[in-house]
Amino acid sequence: MTEDCNFVPGRASVQSGSKDADMAGETEEDTRAIACAALTICESLVITLRELGVLSEREIEDLLTDAANAQCAAADENESSTAHRASAALIRKIREGKNAI
Repeated sequence: MTEDCNFVPGRASVQSGSKDADMAGETEEDTRAIACAALTICESLVITLRELGVLSEREIEDLLTDAANAQCAAADENESSTAHRASAALIRKIREGKNAI
């Protein structure tokens, strides 16, 4: 196991120039780690559901389209629209099969 696998949220060092910890005590590094973990878990679930025949390729494409559209709708209704629009763009890249990360 590498040192990175021993990461504990809330204990990440804040590098100079990064944002201060938010109200929950999470650093920007924590937030990115959480997002990466969530994306990896979802990707694994979708792959497993496809391999088991639960979801077809078309259904996965529809799922990703719906997710991107939901992020666009949230951007239109939310002050933090930049994050929602970036999420929608990332989901579209994933749907198109491009390396989004």
